[in-house]
Amino acid sequence: MATLFTETWTGTNGAAWPAQWAEGSTPVGGWATINGNVGQLGTGAQGSYAGAARVSRRQTGSYVDTDATLRFRRTVGESFLQVFARANTAVDTASGYAVDISPSAVTLRRYNNYGSVVLGTALNTAVPLNTWYRLRYRVVGSQIAFKLWADGATEPAAWDRDTTDTGITAAGSFGFSLAGGAAASSSVAEVDDVTVTDGVAADTVVPTAPAGVTAAANGPTQVTVAWAASTDNVGVVSYRVRRSGSDLPGAGAVTGTSFVDTDVTAGSSYSYTVSAVDAAGNRSAESAAAAVTIPTANGIRVWNGTSWASVNRKVWTGSGWLDTPGTGTGGGSGTATTLTTTVTAGDGQALLEWELTPGNDGIVPSHVHVGRDGNDTSGAGPWSTLDPLGALGVDGKYRGSRTFTKLTNGTAYNLHADIAVGGVPRNQRVTKSVTPASTGGGTPPPVTGRAVPLVGKSGMAWNSIVFGHGAQPGAFETWRKRPVDGVLYFPARQSWNDLKALPGRRAGDLMVYSIPPFPEGIGGSNGNVAAGSYDTQIRDFAQHLINAGWNTNLTVIRLGWENNGSWYQWGWDRGGVTNWINAYRRFVTQCRTQGLTGVRWNWCLNKGPQSYNSGYSWTTAYPGDEYVDVVGIDQYDHYSPSFTDAQWQSQILGKNPGLQDVADFVRSRGKMMSIDEWGVSHFSDGNGGGDNPFYVGKIFQFCQANADILAWDNTYDHAGAPASLKHKLSDGSNPNAAARYRQIYPNGWGG
Repeated sequence: MATLFTETWTGTNGAAWPAQWAEGSTPVGGWATINGNVGQLGTGAQGSYAGAARVSRRQTGSYVDTDATLRFRRTVGESFLQVFARANTAVDTASGYAVDISPSAVTLRRYNNYGSVVLGTALNTAVPLNTWYRLRYRVVGSQIAFKLWADGATEPAAWDRDTTDTGITAAGSFGFSLAGGAAASSSVAEVDDVTVTDGVAADTVVPTAPAGVTAAANGPTQVTVAWAASTDNVGVVSYRVRRSGSDLPGAGAVTGTSFVDTDVTAGSSYSYTVSAVDAAGNRSAESAAAAVTIPTANGIRVWNGTSWASVNRKVWTGSGWLDTPGTGTGGGSGTATTLTTTVTAGDGQALLEWELTPGNDGIVPSHVHVGRDGNDTSGAGPWSTLDPLGALGVDGKYRGSRTFTKLTNGTAYNLHADIAVGGVPRNQRVTKSVTPASTGGGTPPPVTGRAVPLVGKSGMAWNSIVFGHGAQPGAFETWRKRPVDGVLYFPARQSWNDLKALPGRRAGDLMVYSIPPFPEGIGGSNGNVAAGSYDTQIRDFAQHLINAGWNTNLTVIRLGWENNGSWYQWGWDRGGVTNWINAYRRFVTQCRTQGLTGVRWNWCLNKGPQSYNSGYSWTTAYPGDEYVDVVGIDQYDHYSPSFTDAQWQSQILGKNPGLQDVADFVRSRGKMMSIDEWGVSHFSDGNGGGDNPFYVGKIFQFCQANADILAWDNTYDHAGAPASLKHKLSDGSNPNAAARYRQIYPNGWGG
C-alpha cells in the first residue's frame, strides 16, 4: 500500500493546523489549532447542526481510495465529529462519505447536498468525553467500512461495519468536521496520529509462464515466434522475447502473442523463450525454448525483369525449396506482376486501397504487405501487416484495402504496399503520402487497452468465435478449415441454478457466456435487481464461476443481451432505462464484491431501429465505463438486407445503433467492440437477405477495418428461432454464403 499522507500536529499551542490542511469552515468563535501536540477543533457557542455552526478542515489532496487510521477524543459538549472522504466541497460533507461519531453511536453515511443516506446500520455504542479511541476508516473502491477500539488496545480483526456503495466514485477531500449540539454551548474534539494510505495491496503474484511457444522460419530472413497467452491475478500487460539467452531489440514489451524477428542469419540456429509481465512489473518464469534453423539463401532465383538469375535452380516457397525450370513459370518472359495503390485522407485516419495484377514472370504472390511510417497518437511508431489476397476478381485482379486509424491530423504519413511471396515482402514498395485532416469532430481518443486478449488460434487479427460448446466448435472448425478462438454460449435461463449449469470449455479458448440479469422463470424485473432483491443469488452465481476456474480475462459475461429489444423480460422498455442501468450496475457490483474481478463484461444491443421505442437514443442506456469492457451488437442480414454498398452503409450507420455506430461510440470511450451475433436470414416477407454472399463479405471487411478495436466476431452457425430463419452456414442451407465464408477463412480477407 502507498502512504498518501500522515499528520501528528506537532507544534506550538494555539498555532493553526499545518499547511497541508485547508480551511473548510470556521464559525464565529470557532477554531482549529494545535493544543498539546494534537489537532483540536472547537465550534464556539453555536448550538446548531447547521453548516455555519461547523468547524472543518480538509487535507489538500484529492483521493479516490483512502484507508485511514487515527485516534480521537471528544472533550467538551455533545461534540458530533465527522471523518469524511471523497468530499466534493471545500467546506465539509455536503457531498461525500463520512463516519459520524455522536455521544451514543457511530454511523456510516453518504451525503448529497447535505441530505444523507445511512449505509448499513448504526453502531450503538457510547463514546464518552475525554476518552481516546482509535478509528480505522476505509473508502476503497465500493467498500465503505470502519472499526473502533480503545486507544492502546490491539486493532480488532473484524470491521464493525462493512458495506458496499457506488453512489460516489469521483476523487475528493479527506478531513474532519465538528458540530455542536446544545444551544449556547461550545463543542470540542481532538484528533491525532493520522496515517492515510491508498488501501491497495501490492501485487506480488507473477503471471504464468507462456505455453506453446513455437518458432517458424519465414524463408531465410525472418522468424515468427508465437505463444499462448499467460494468465495473471490482475492481468498481463506485455511479453519479453529472448533469443538464445539474450534480449532482442524491440521485443522487450510485446503486447500481442507473436513477434517477428527480422535480424537473423541464413543457415544459423536459434532458440527462443518468452516471459510475461503484469502491470506491477512481476515477471513470469521463462517459457520452454523453441528452436529453429534458418534456411540458407543460396538457392533463391530472382527474376530481374528480362531473365532469371538462377542459383541451384531452386525457389523458396515459404515452407520449403522447390526445383523448377531455370526459365521460370511462363518461360521467363512476358507480362510483369504489378501492384498499384490509391490513398484517401480522413479525420484521424487514412484509407489505402491496393490492386494486384498477376503476371507470368514467375512471381507467385501470397499476400500484400501494407504499412505506414510515422508515430500514431499512442506513440506506437511504424506499423505494418500482411493482407491475404483473397479471391481473384473476374477481371483477373486481386483487390483489398486497409484503414489506418489513430493518426494525428495535420501529420504526413507514408503508406506503402509491397508484394509478398511465401509471406515474405519483396522489398519493392509502392509508397504514397497522405495527411489526415479534421472534419470538425476532432480526433477520437486511442483505445486504452485490449480488455479481451487475442487467443490467436484462428490466425485472425481479432478473436473469431462460433455459437455453441462441447464438440460443436471442432465440427465447425473442420467445416471451415480453420480453428476458432472460442464460443458464445446460452445456458437455460428459467432458474438461478440454470445460470450455474456451466458448459464444458476448451483450455485457452474465449468463452462469451450469455445470461439474463434475472432468470425468466421467476417473475422478476430489472427493478427487483436494482433494489437488491437478488443480491444473494447473484453473489452465489459469482462464487460458482470462481470455483469453476472461470475468473479470468478469457471469460466474458454477456449480461442482458439485446436489452434494447422488447422480446426479453430485461428489455429497458419494461420498467424504463434507469431501472435497466441500475440493474446492470448492481449485478456487476455484486459479482465483483464476491471476488469475480477477472472476467470481462459485455453490453450487447440489437441493430436498430425496429428494436425499441424510437424516442430513446441507445446511448442513454449505457451502464457506464466502469461497468462495461466491451460493447457488442447483433447485426443479422434482415430488416433490411444488404445487396449493395449503399444498402450496407444504411444498415451500419445511423441505425440507432448499427455496426459503425457502435464502432464510433467505443472509439470515443476508449473501449472495445464485438459482433456478438451475425448471420444470413431468411424471411418470407422479403425482409431477410437469404443466401447472401455479399453480406458475408461485408461483415468480414468491417472486421478487418476495425481489427484494432474488435474483441471478437461470433458466427451464429445455428438454424435460428424459428428454424425457418436458416442462419446456419455449415449445413448446406446457404450454399452461396457458405462458399464465400469458406473462401474468406482459409485465405483471409482480400476483397
